[in-house]
Amino acid sequence: MVRFYCAGSTTRSSLIAHRSSLIALALGLSACSAERSEIGRISNASTLEAQQALVTGAPIAAKRSRFRRHIPARDVASEVTDRDLAFEVTDPPYDFRGSEAERIGREQAQIIARNTKDSDWGLKAPDRLRVIHIDENNDEWEEEYALDDLRTLNDFAVSRGISEPSVAPGAVRDARTASGVVLQGWSNGNDARINKPINATWPMDHNVLMRQGKLNRGCTAALVGRRLVLTALHCLIDVNGDVYRPWYRARQDGVNVPWGSYKTDLAWYDTDYIANNCHITYTAGTRETCGKFDWILLRLRSTTEFPLWDTAGTPGWMGYWLPATSGWFARIDGYPGCGAGDSPCSNPASNCTCVEESVYGQNVGHSTFNWRGYINGEPTIFNTANDISPGHSGGPIWSSSYPDTNGPYVLGIVTNEMCGRCDATENVPANDKTYPTMAFAMTSWVAGLITDKRTHYP
Repeated sequence: MVRFYCAGSTTRSSLIAHRSSLIALALGLSACSAERSEIGRISNASTLEAQQALVTGAPIAAKRSRFRRHIPARDVASEVTDRDLAFEVTDPPYDFRGSEAERIGREQAQIIARNTKDSDWGLKAPDRLRVIHIDENNDEWEEEYALDDLRTLNDFAVSRGISEPSVAPGAVRDARTASGVVLQGWSNGNDARINKPINATWPMDHNVLMRQGKLNRGCTAALVGRRLVLTALHCLIDVNGDVYRPWYRARQDGVNVPWGSYKTDLAWYDTDYIANNCHITYTAGTRETCGKFDWILLRLRSTTEFPLWDTAGTPGWMGYWLPATSGWFARIDGYPGCGAGDSPCSNPASNCTCVEESVYGQNVGHSTFNWRGYINGEPTIFNTANDISPGHSGGPIWSSSYPDTNGPYVLGIVTNEMCGRCDATENVPANDKTYPTMAFAMTSWVAGLITDKRTHYP
């Protein structure tokens, strides 16, 4: 089946929609800004050749690159076992003055300055995106793209069906209660999340849960391509600027890892992110300074000895879409760490036990609020009323019904909480208690970058 319709006015500002119409005309597409086709939607089990055919003919996103540094070697064993929950739940202040981390960070910053001193890049122009790219050799590069090139790629992905989720004919579809309920954070004192272990109700091939997974760094992530994983940068970056490439485990449930554990190797993330723990600094407005850049795209490693999804099939991937600022309801599932004050079952009245390394989420969609952080006409931050706790960070904010019922589509990324239990003991504004979850909103340039990397790494 092929279906075409216009959706530009619901996904972007009128300015962006107009720009997309011009791009579409240049590509020989309809002047409708987001003409869509399902012809590109392919099966979870599709071959590499099918993936390559899907992206054939994609526009080229030109970039320039400059070398920054070779990243010092890490102790691989410690990286595999590290769970970084302490990084998220430690109380402020976060003062690294005089610490070893600060010393290393200053040393590495001097190395980067020496390596880039001869480049003529100057300050970043407002119509450009600069990302840090870590390659297979552990070398760190800075890349610069034109935002319009990435928007062109996003429009191409929409027209070809690349940004659609994979088709999983035998998967159990997501069944949830009515959407649109607006509950206070932590549901007026009662955590409404339920455990979703692998069982008859929430099977291994659940249409949504199998496309999400656990990072061994203590966060949640989503597949947005056969080899690409999207999560929050604060989960992986240290104060000295080093970025971990974690292991990803699709649909992990305790010790059960149905699709195996895969190392990530390549990485791309926004140069403008500030690695100063601003996602958990309780100062008004501080989180927004880095929240608009709190994303990272990772590639899953595939080797001759350990080919990707070779023996266990593939869980497929979510679609990715620019969110409207109204007309849909946010859904969140993730891997919260047990033990935090706002983790599942931490309320004495709940009469339950928190299960480590297992998915929790509500069965209702929630309203969004306070869209802000506009860059080039697109919002980069919003809040929702969903219940979360540390460990949900990096997980997708998704919908199965927007932009249509083919979902799930990733519309944002969980970045932080505005409050924990969100009760009378926390002196935060009422709106933060009602909408305590802050998120990075999918943008056309991040969507375009995902598409660009899917053409290179299908």
